[in-house]
Amino acid sequence: MSGFLASNFTPPLRSFIADNEAKLKGKRFAAFACQSGAGADKAFEKLAKCLKIDGFEKRAVFIDPKDRPSKEKDAQIDEFAASLEKIG
Repeated sequence: MSGFLASNFTPPLRSFIADNEAKLKGKRFAAFACQSGAGADKAFEKLAKCLKIDGFEKRAVFIDPKDRPSKEKDAQIDEFAASLEKIG
């Protein structure tokens, strides 16, 4: 999941979780954040609490991947995606 904004996650994501609480119960989650500054850790904590989970199977933070692309950032994204396939 993504949808983080200023140390929080976006209202549409919160609405989706509320509307689908029963369907999401017992599921495993991974999350990523794309950001320019800090705040992802707090946003992950708030998202986990909203999902009523202890934590995420995997999580990642990508710093400015769109505004400042690089081969290193692309490799980080690829590595995160590959790690999700392994926990499948």
